[in-house]
Amino acid sequence: MKGLYAKARRGEIPNFTGISDPYEPPKNPEIVVYTDKETVEESINKIISYLERNGYLPSVQEYIDHALLEEEEKLLREHLRKLGFARKSW
Repeated sequence: MKGLYAKARRGEIPNFTGISDPYEPPKNPEIVVYTDKETVEESINKIISYLERNGYLPSVQEYIDHALLEEEEKLLREHLRKLGFARKSW
């Protein structure tokens, strides 16, 4: 995909946003960040919160829960191995 802007500037790609076609902001954006008024951290947090609320990203708590479950499973498997319940798939 490299070189698309160069191709658009040479006229090889018609109707290229920002070159031969004006940028049109969405009428109803799902999220808006004001990078001139917010810190980078505030903007990032706003985007991540939106993505979590709408199911595009698991929440931080889901990550923590998943990590804890994996650690508990690892400990349980190790305990079972020590007790002699070894399986090749573990």
